[in-house]
Amino acid sequence: MDFLGLFALVISLASVWYLARQVHDARKQAFGQFLLELDNHFVRYQDIHRGLIEFEQDYDHNANIALVWQYIGLFERCKILIDKGIIDVQTFIDFYGYRLSRLLEHDGIRENIELNADDHFHFNKLCEMVDEASKSLKKRPSQFDQGE
Repeated sequence: MDFLGLFALVISLASVWYLARQVHDARKQAFGQFLLELDNHFVRYQDIHRGLIEFEQDYDHNANIALVWQYIGLFERCKILIDKGIIDVQTFIDFYGYRLSRLLEHDGIRENIELNADDHFHFNKLCEMVDEASKSLKKRPSQFDQGE
C-alpha cells in the first residue's frame, strides 16, 4: 500500500470513529432529554404525590380518583418502557421508585388496585419488577450513570 492509500485509510478510520462518537453522544443526550420529558409527565400528578406525603393515610384519594387512575397509568407506561429497554429498572427506581412507594403505602389506593387487579396488570407487574430488582440489585450504577 502506498503512502496515499495508507493516508486515505487513516482518514477513513478517523472519520468512522468521529461519527461513532457523535452517535454515542447524541444517544446520551437523547436519553437525558427523555428523562426530563418523563419528569414533566410526573409533574402533572404532583398534587397527588404531595397529598400522599403530607396527609399519608388521610389523603382523600376518592376525591381525585380519576386522576389517581391516570397516575397509575403513567406507571404502567413506565413498565412498558422498561420492557422495551428504553429505561432500566434501576434508573426507574432511582428517579421514580419513591413515588411508587407512596402510592402503595396508601391503604385505600392499594386496596383499589388489588380489587381491580385485572385492570392494573402492568402496574402490578411493575411493582413485582421493582420489588425483585430492589432485592437483587445492590445499588449498582443505573443506565444513565454508565455512560451508555
